Amino acid sequence: MFQILIKSPERFPENGSLRVEAHFAQEIAVSPVQARRKAAGYLATEVSMAIRAGDPVLIAGQHPMWRVPVQLHLPGGSDELMPIIGSVDVDAVTANVIPLAPDQILSLQNQADAFAASSSLSPA
Repeated sequence: MFQILIKSPERFPENGSLRVEAHFAQEIAVSPVQARRKAAGYLATEVSMAIRAGDPVLIAGQHPMWRVPVQLHLPGGSDELMPIIGSVDVDAVTANVIPLAPDQILSLQNQADAFAASSSLSPA
């Protein structure tokens, strides 16, 4: 099972409801497993070994992407209890990771450091 997210250009009204009709038909060459592996390799190389790739969500659109949550992982901790601190995108057609900007990488590292420092779990 995997999730698909479709972005709508419409604004949701402050009062009342919004009728949503969605259609998505496109060949997706990269599986969620492949996207997660690509993201995990990128994160381990470019961000930190204490960061894991979560379950991807397909972002449907003109050029589909897998959005992979970035989750902190500390030894002895349960993945369910570890925070999601960001995301990385993987092209759903080519399997290329969309590189994070240096300030995005630094932000992920700072968030991971702050959580690790406040956690009762000790980093390896």
